[in-house]
Amino acid sequence: MFRPVGLAFGTKATAGSVWRSHRAADDRGGREKRTFLEHMRTASLASDRPIRVGHWRVLNLPRSVPMVQGSADLREIDAAALHAYASQWQPHLTGEPDADWTWASYIQGEGTEYGRRSNEFVAHCGLWSGNVLEGLIVLSGPHSCRSDAHADAPAVYIEFVAIAPWHRKIEGLSPPAGALLRTAGIGACLMNEAIGLSHGCGYRGLVAWHSKDSAVTNYDRMFARTNGQTPLRCGTDDETGEVGMELDATLVHGWRYP
Repeated sequence: MFRPVGLAFGTKATAGSVWRSHRAADDRGGREKRTFLEHMRTASLASDRPIRVGHWRVLNLPRSVPMVQGSADLREIDAAALHAYASQWQPHLTGEPDADWTWASYIQGEGTEYGRRSNEFVAHCGLWSGNVLEGLIVLSGPHSCRSDAHADAPAVYIEFVAIAPWHRKIEGLSPPAGALLRTAGIGACLMNEAIGLSHGCGYRGLVAWHSKDSAVTNYDRMFARTNGQTPLRCGTDDETGEVGMELDATLVHGWRYP
């Protein structure tokens, strides 16, 4: 999964498994550090609009998508996805970073960092292989970029992302019948949807997230495979130690999936 936790990459997005985004201190090479709220107050975002849940209409869901191996279906996170999460995932999440995640609340904008505070949108999607739930992602925006390359430009933010337990390195856990292979590119597929949503919103494909330090190399590896570039670093959260990351416009232009 991706997480900004790590996509288990356990945090937020990566070849890991789970990602969970957190606000991070702004540290752009000498610029004054700002808290998330201070940063958002300086961004030109409308504050009088309610959160729009389900912005995935930009991506025309549901639909089938090609994978590195095989194909899968993308659908909004609905009652069926929440049931599959409870029955297929939760029994195997003990000790995992996303064991206590509450997806039912996240898709409503609760517990999210950026969608809730920017009063714009929260988007969500589940990746399916037949009746097997392979991945989940919750996005929000607009997020105000913090890198020097795109300072204050709007981007989609990865709030939560996770891949199914059987795609993680959990000893003794075998995938259920009909599941995709671990090498199918689930994390990359979910990242591709974040980039697509960003383009659909007019954000030029810019995407931001926070990653556990241990998962950073997974993200680097994923993007380096396609065009030899790696995501930008945007400082480290003083409280969580998570690394802020963004996709550069040039990197997004060279992104190819599958």
